Amino acid sequence: MHEVPSGTKCFDWVVPEEWNISEARLTGPRGDTLASLSENNLHVVGYSVPIDERMPFTRVKPHLHSIPAMPDAILLQDVDTLGEQGNVVDVSKGYLRNYLIPRKLAQPATKGAIETVRQRQAAAERAAREAVERAQENVNLLNRTVLTIPQQAGADGRLFGSVTVQDIATAVREARGLKIDKRGVHLPEPIKSVGTYMVVVEVVEGVTATIKTMVVAKK
Repeated sequence: MHEVPSGTKCFDWVVPEEWNISEARLTGPRGDTLASLSENNLHVVGYSVPIDERMPFTRVKPHLHSIPAMPDAILLQDVDTLGEQGNVVDVSKGYLRNYLIPRKLAQPATKGAIETVRQRQAAAERAAREAVERAQENVNLLNRTVLTIPQQAGADGRLFGSVTVQDIATAVREARGLKIDKRGVHLPEPIKSVGTYMVVVEVVEGVTATIKTMVVAKK
């Protein structure tokens, strides 16, 4: 960094006298403070000149530069009184600074952080839609599937063992290459006789397919 003394001429400009801000504020007609350097996110543009006078707002307005009001915080975890993780919420600055941030419950809602959250939410929503579409394709496939599970059985058709939810999940994987959690196979009790059964399986949470399952005697 190179310092240039005040008064130095640089092309058609002269380096102004150095000064430091002790206070900057805007007050209304009744003397109430509208914004201040100590309390608000108020910035003074470089190379400004000191001023202390009354003037109408129409004269001040061209020198004011602001951004639209922004929320205060982005939740990093679910907070009962505020919302779910990723929500952008309005909270007091003191609550954010003294409670939420120290507990890693939220972060300041800067413009960049808000944009990052929106991109993540859009990506998550897109992934969820694609997962539902894939699940529906798998449902259609399984609804057309017929499983044949051979088992040792007696002359009366009773199995020497039984067909369990794990057996059906394994048969689905071998027949269609789809991994089904055995906990998603809706079978009230193990199958103990040869026959044809309509077995409901959960492809993803809340999305089910019905598979025709034929248990036959092993020859």
